[in-house]
Amino acid sequence: MVCAEDDVGEAMVFLLERAKLVVEGAGAVGVAALLSGSVRPTGEGTTVVILSGGNVDAGLLAEIVRRHESQAGRRLVLLVSVPDTPGSLAELLALVAEHGANLLHVTHIREGLDLHVRETAIQLVLETRGQAHAQDVREAVRGAGYVEPRVLR
Repeated sequence: MVCAEDDVGEAMVFLLERAKLVVEGAGAVGVAALLSGSVRPTGEGTTVVILSGGNVDAGLLAEIVRRHESQAGRRLVLLVSVPDTPGSLAELLALVAEHGANLLHVTHIREGLDLHVRETAIQLVLETRGQAHAQDVREAVRGAGYVEPRVLR
């Protein structure tokens, strides 16, 4: 049996969120196979999966969880161009707050992007309640006239 790495990562997050278990990738393969449909539970009786190994790098586990949150719509990373004037960041953050998203991290990006001399880019990492809420936040930013709000993964 072969499981895709993404399926193994999803199984690790599933076990972490639902069962409060930290299991390394190799130990989560059986759950990944069941969740992805590669293996079906037995028609009768109880299907058991052996979970083993907690030897997972904390940084890797955090990255897997962040990726899962982004895919589930609970974490939204937006890149927005704003005028490079006092108050522009505050206006953007107020808009995000009005729509109920929680700010986790903000970064000014002034180099490496095609920006006008009087613009700056703002990368926002936001916590949202799910796909629909993330879409509402994106639409609010776009509707407020911000140029090219881009979703980053």
